Amino acid sequence: MKHAETLNKKALFEVRSSQSEITTKMETAQEVHEHLQLLKTLTDEELKDGYIIKENVLYIQKGSRELIVVLQAIELEVVRGIPSKGHFVV
Repeated sequence: MKHAETLNKKALFEVRSSQSEITTKMETAQEVHEHLQLLKTLTDEELKDGYIIKENVLYIQKGSRELIVVLQAIELEVVRGIPSKGHFVV
């Protein structure tokens, strides 16, 4: 699917432990993004491989790692929060 291919172009982050503030922002951002909402629906219905949903947040599976899908619109905010949170790995 055309829209799903664009999700793989940027680096993603691996969440090592739940950060409710950050994951809530990502969940909210993913909910309003039309293509991600469709991808989440397809993943929920097991019609799309390589993606999972945890705590209502969309992840992509790369080998044994689960990488969170970060929208470009909030990417800078997430990266800025990494030094204070310390729970993300690039």
